[in-house]
Amino acid sequence: MHILAAIGAVLGVLIFVLFRMQQAANAARDIADAADEARGLFRRWGWRRKLAKNPIDTVEDAREAAAAMMVAAAQSDGSITERERSAITAVMVERFGATQAQADELLARGRWLVQDRTDAAEVFRRLAPLIKRSCGPTERSDLIDMLRAVAEADGRADDVVMQDIAHLTHTLKSA
Repeated sequence: MHILAAIGAVLGVLIFVLFRMQQAANAARDIADAADEARGLFRRWGWRRKLAKNPIDTVEDAREAAAAMMVAAAQSDGSITERERSAITAVMVERFGATQAQADELLARGRWLVQDRTDAAEVFRRLAPLIKRSCGPTERSDLIDMLRAVAEADGRADDVVMQDIAHLTHTLKSA
């Protein structure tokens, strides 16, 4: 009889130990899930902050900024014409040393950045700090020349965009 009691006690202890190990595994899994949820929360928060930004504010490449500025200058008097589009890509190939495919990609990115913007001055204002930071005086002067060339691609340039370009010129020279 005492052998049966010992076997029963050993089985009871074994069941108790296995039950406690299962509880510990569940607790560890719950802690890992909570850590994953916290990490996901911070990731979502970071993405929300990025998504809440104006797309123009996310530009970090001076060539993208220049492309967006040229598109803004071209579409300030309405939609971009074929002459303006070809002027933008030609200027990018000439001044940036880009291939035609790269120029087309930069044009597409610039169009996306300023897709709902009709005010070229706002685009210039938002991108001017990046140009000041990453371009020297020669590149800034080249940018102004490019903007003027695009603005005048259809013949006569719009007075408002020419004033915006003049204001940008003053802003970039005061740096």
